[in-house]
Amino acid sequence: MDLLLRDKPMKASVKKVKECKFKLSVEVEPALVESRFQKVFRDFQKSVRLPGFREGKAPLDLVEKKFPGEAHEEVLKSLIPEAYHWSLSNQKIAAVSLPKISEIQMERGKKLTFAAEFEKAPEFSLRHYKGIKIKKVPVVVDANDVEHGLLSLQESKAELKPLSETRPVQKGDFILSDVEAWQDGQYAPARKGVLLYVEPTPHDDFFDKVAGAHLDEVREISM
Repeated sequence: MDLLLRDKPMKASVKKVKECKFKLSVEVEPALVESRFQKVFRDFQKSVRLPGFREGKAPLDLVEKKFPGEAHEEVLKSLIPEAYHWSLSNQKIAAVSLPKISEIQMERGKKLTFAAEFEKAPEFSLRHYKGIKIKKVPVVVDANDVEHGLLSLQESKAELKPLSETRPVQKGDFILSDVEAWQDGQYAPARKGVLLYVEPTPHDDFFDKVAGAHLDEVREISM
């Protein structure tokens, strides 16, 4: 079953692997792949800092040469979920499991192809279901259950608001930060407005380095 997705330059085919398990094969045409690469590089250009240029002012061709691997990853992260869900929707398939993505192939200027294995609900007809007796089981809710439910509801409705007066960062705070990352001597494009929760963890020095920081202060953290 092949289908050219409406308004999207993609193709998809589905085959049954075994009972309730299916394999979806997807192709994304080069034009859409290239368009997504261009968008990703433009987004990088807005926030990247390169020697000799102010933030957001580096030439686009230089950004493309500097971050090909990062762009490749971002395009995959963007296009694969989009193509997968469009394929399911247009073929009227309701998956009941997370997909297992494999066989990924993509180069700039060429098609993106990948496979996704998933499960869907079994199809069956109901017969002789009338007259079935069901035993009602009483449910007991104690005070602890009520308290836990109220706390969960309270947290789900909570809103983050800025402090009326500035003070150093302390345990339990949420902070908005611009994050710049260096890994193996390589610089990754900055991420702005990242929401971070300040809480001690056993795996890094995040809390020790962030606690006590003031507004607009720069801290270096090892992860």
